[in-house]
Amino acid sequence: MIQKYVFNIPGAPVRVFRSENEGRQTLDTYLENKIRCRVTIENQYEQNEIISTPVEAIFTFFLPKNHKYRQNLVSIVELFRFINQIAEGTIYKKDTLLYRIEMRKEYSNEPHTEIIIQTIDEIKGGFNEARKEKKKISKKR
Repeated sequence: MIQKYVFNIPGAPVRVFRSENEGRQTLDTYLENKIRCRVTIENQYEQNEIISTPVEAIFTFFLPKNHKYRQNLVSIVELFRFINQIAEGTIYKKDTLLYRIEMRKEYSNEPHTEIIIQTIDEIKGGFNEARKEKKKISKKR
């Protein structure tokens, strides 16, 4: 049975903390944001069991519309890494279960992060099947 979960984390999306700390955030602020996001996800997650089957995920980061935020050019990969650190072990067991990922960055007057997770019943095909199919086609030529 396919299950779908939607999580909404209010506040500007946070990117992963860098050790070189370019003055954008301190480690304390980073850890506070991480705890806030984890608690938000846990409160919205009705199922207490961590997902251990393959999932599809859509991560949408709604960044503030102000000019200063746009100048910093926030990397979508850094935003994903931060959320993935929280979701791994809270929603899904390991990030290796992410079968398909879609990431989007949008701008909004109400910054927040939206996560949609959907379980997959069966993975059809895969790399080996695609390779076998390609060999069959090339042999026919």
